[in-house]
Amino acid sequence: MGKAASAPATVVLAVNGERYEAAGVDPSTTLLEFLRTQTPVRGPKLGCGEGGCGACVVLVSRYDPATDEVTEFSASSCLTLLHSVDRCSVTTSEGIGNTRDGYHPVQRRLAGFHASQCSFCTPGMCMSIFSALVKADKAAGRPAPPDGFSKLTTSEAEGAVSGNLCRCTGYRPIVDTCKSFAADVDLEDLGLNCFWRKGKEPADVSKLPGYNSGAVCTFPEFLKSEIKSSVDQANGATVTVSDDGWYHPKSIDELHSLFDSNWFDENSVKIVASNTGSGVYKDQDLYDKYIDIKGIPELSVVNRNSKGVELGSVVSISKAIEVLSDGNLVFRKIADHLNKVASPFVRNIATIGGNIIMAHSSSARAKVDTLNASYANGITSGSTEYSPVEHLNVDSNDLPIRSRQEMAFSDEYKPVGKPIKKAGAELQASGQAIYVDDIPAPKDCLYGAFIYSTHPHAHVKGINFKSSLASQKVITVITAKDIPTGGENVGSSIMNLGDEALFADPVAEFAGQNIGVVIAETQRYACMAAKQAVVEYSTENLQPPILTIEDAIQRNSYIQIPQLFAPKPVGNYNQGMSEADHKILSAEVNLESQYYFYMETQVALAIPDEDNCITIYSSTQIPELTQNMVARCLGIPFHNVRVITRRVGGGFGGKATKPTHIACACAVAAFKLRRPVRMYLDRKTDMIMAGGRHPMKVKYSDASPAMPRAIIGALKKYNWGALEFDTKLCKTNVSSKSAMRAPGDVQGSFIAEAIIEHVASALSVDTNAIRRKNLHDFETLAVLYGESAGEASTYSLVSIFNKLALSPDYQRKAEMIEHFNSSNRWKKRGICCVPCTYEVSLRPTPGKVSILNDGSIAVEVGGIEIGQGLWTKVKQMTAFGLGELCPDGGECLLDRLKPIKENLEANANPVEWSALIAQASTVSVNLSAQAYWTPDPSFTSYLNYGAAIGEVEVDVLTGATTILWSDIVYDCGQSLNPAVDLGQIEGSFVQGVGFFTNEDYATNSNVLVIHDGTWTYKIPTVDTIPKQFNVEMFNSARDQKRVLSSKALGEPPLVLAASVHCAMREAIRAARKEFSVSTGPANSATTFQMDVPATMPVVKELCGLDVVERYLESISAAGPNTATA
Repeated sequence: MGKAASAPATVVLAVNGERYEAAGVDPSTTLLEFLRTQTPVRGPKLGCGEGGCGACVVLVSRYDPATDEVTEFSASSCLTLLHSVDRCSVTTSEGIGNTRDGYHPVQRRLAGFHASQCSFCTPGMCMSIFSALVKADKAAGRPAPPDGFSKLTTSEAEGAVSGNLCRCTGYRPIVDTCKSFAADVDLEDLGLNCFWRKGKEPADVSKLPGYNSGAVCTFPEFLKSEIKSSVDQANGATVTVSDDGWYHPKSIDELHSLFDSNWFDENSVKIVASNTGSGVYKDQDLYDKYIDIKGIPELSVVNRNSKGVELGSVVSISKAIEVLSDGNLVFRKIADHLNKVASPFVRNIATIGGNIIMAHSSSARAKVDTLNASYANGITSGSTEYSPVEHLNVDSNDLPIRSRQEMAFSDEYKPVGKPIKKAGAELQASGQAIYVDDIPAPKDCLYGAFIYSTHPHAHVKGINFKSSLASQKVITVITAKDIPTGGENVGSSIMNLGDEALFADPVAEFAGQNIGVVIAETQRYACMAAKQAVVEYSTENLQPPILTIEDAIQRNSYIQIPQLFAPKPVGNYNQGMSEADHKILSAEVNLESQYYFYMETQVALAIPDEDNCITIYSSTQIPELTQNMVARCLGIPFHNVRVITRRVGGGFGGKATKPTHIACACAVAAFKLRRPVRMYLDRKTDMIMAGGRHPMKVKYSDASPAMPRAIIGALKKYNWGALEFDTKLCKTNVSSKSAMRAPGDVQGSFIAEAIIEHVASALSVDTNAIRRKNLHDFETLAVLYGESAGEASTYSLVSIFNKLALSPDYQRKAEMIEHFNSSNRWKKRGICCVPCTYEVSLRPTPGKVSILNDGSIAVEVGGIEIGQGLWTKVKQMTAFGLGELCPDGGECLLDRLKPIKENLEANANPVEWSALIAQASTVSVNLSAQAYWTPDPSFTSYLNYGAAIGEVEVDVLTGATTILWSDIVYDCGQSLNPAVDLGQIEGSFVQGVGFFTNEDYATNSNVLVIHDGTWTYKIPTVDTIPKQFNVEMFNSARDQKRVLSSKALGEPPLVLAASVHCAMREAIRAARKEFSVSTGPANSATTFQMDVPATMPVVKELCGLDVVERYLESISAAGPNTATA
């Protein structure tokens, strides 16, 4: 092997300018794990562990003593091994701005453009933007930008966060933040912000938080000195070896010497360059030794010659893109292809060779390997030979993202009604906002991970472990037998439907059910050990599992629906069917499940306390439910359980009933071991166990008279004339689902749209004409919705729908689409306008206001901040209540303070607030007041209204869909905070787009989720949102029965995303008509079943699977170098 230089068994790095050492560290330790457990840094978050979400992004700076240059690049710290950043400088979101030193312009602009909601992803977004600024500012040959801007172009700015996921905002305000730094941006194009009043004041860069172009991070001098010193000491050495199993050969020969030794026979060894492959095929065990080949010069070569370009196997994908972009057309096409691989922060460290070899270790197809087939001619011969397909050129959809927001602000309830930025937004962008997993680990803390069943309806006979390094780290396994005497095996309680078990005992009812909890010294060890679990199953004396809705129907397996939810018929359906001129009998549509994909997975920390008490830190939307379940599980009084929730990293319903499982599991383990226990689910486990939206199978019958007014048995969104429907809740051996944003409503609303589309196709009538014909007038609305309809003056749907569907813009678009479709064979466009009627229930809510001795105010309300801006609105309401006149608690306090204020005014005018409170304290005035708000008994729910236009373009050859335009008008009542409410509308809509188009919730034959991570389950990204995204907030008539006449905005807009699905149907219909496609006896060219989600394969199939073959045949017949567009 040659001489080996034993390097210090210590990793040295700088974190935000401070020196850190890691002695004897496990070589499998990631940078993220080190930052979060060994430093005060909490900005980088574990969102996926796959390099697919961007929550963990940091900036890595590497110094080259040979050239005296520093190279910076963004990286996924969840994949980057700590040893690979030895002698590097790492910058996190706290390092560029914080509460002590002040916030960076990136953080302040993210806050000012209202780009922060739950903000679990925001520190990663912040670092992606910052990294793009650093890269642009160091780019040579670019002119100096104007003051306040960077050297970024608008397109580069939009791409800065192309790999970062956000489930809350809908991305539009994040993109505005990015573009605000671009030198070529038109500031008037940017959306609502707190720097200038949109539409009222001119946009001016001087009003933005100042940015000094060129002010990049500085590499620490102490680290430069250490690097130079270590280079001098290492001269003449060969393989660098650390005492903890990290090997760093410096040449191919040294690498071969390692291979030729018997070292591999004695150890489990992993060869790494950047370790990004572990995000795809995921390590199933720990390794003894690691060999880092990144430092081998022969593997890092980049050469250009007459034959082409030679790239070493450890050249990063980003470097390859940079080199190839300067080449000929073929090389530029390859660079374009590589730009679609992963995300910038992965491409910066992932290697060409690693991406190709990854295919040998997993079922995932290597993304780079496909280049060999696609561009072989151009690379191997040095000349360019094109097949006809390469000339195919259709209009590009790579359009800049634009938006428009329209809203009216009210001065009646100042500061209520003002677009005030979200409270704590800068704090969240800095990464200093504390979530449950950010809480420092208590002394002697242990960590847990679920072992879940992979079989449905099977006896669990035992749990063992494979012989592995990971299994050696197991301390114990907690199962149902460890529940304390007097406690219950209960994990959650589902509204009106009973309890769900914490542990499968003795039968696992479904795949994904919890069997046991592995306890280990670290979270990583616990998760890896859980993967090594070998569960023995038996199906003896058990019926076959019920795995589908069809199975449940066949075996009559249903859950009794409480009478409260039983549907009530309206009108005479049978008469309507008998009198109809047109009938559609027993049509069907299916809607699949949808995963929450909150950025923060399920997490809890249980700490045993004195006197049989326990404290639970939980990321939950309903702390009282968590308290109840933990108390029942442990067999202790409710008051012995304290549940603390400061903030939640996204919920969407998934943090309602599901967090109680993990809280109870932690509590049982902590109670037994008398030590704190923390659990933070990895993304795969969360996706398998957390459930999601309920899937549905719907069959409907439809009848229409000669005039196209539908009379059908479906849902009450439209005035059907007669309405009769039945609901069956299937009992299956499938993982239980839970409420997800707009639960039931999004499915019901879509079913109504599917019926409208079906009727229009059957009658060859414009769908918008059918929709307008079936919109309610107020009288029919009141019949179906009763007291929820409110007053006639509050019914705004007809005017909203007509404003969009009858607008000149819509008519012009429709004409342009007709022309486009007739002129383009392989791409088709569609447009559609969809209305929304959404019923919202009011519930009693407590509140308490306390004025402290220094005059500061503490407010308690019955809600949790999950990103929806609750605290911001509460602050606005409090300021209004104590500054003006407010009912209940605020008014009570004002009455108590009034005599003291009048007394002080007699002696001094005006009276300072602090003096008033100080005087009140001395005379023993009670400065706390509480109230319990209850809705009017005759008004326990109300209706929300809105409408949306969707315009899409479908690629007939691939099934890819681009959303060109979305226009939303939403009745928000009287908005309490237009900035917060706009974010809720946009975020909800984009989440709905994911449900309708690309979130494929795939399972195996046991109905165990297999699309279980960011590489297989695709939520909308910044690249897939509408290219033109307009929102108008419609202020409807006041109604004092609602809180300051406001309305809910978090869930109803999701329903409007059906406009995209319906527009896709129109585009597909155009393709089917042109190609005369028929996909079955019930599906003609214009009438066909289009389920949810309409993913690329679904769209391609509906357009006709033989279309591509037809195309290839046509161009082959036309001869070489010919293509049709």
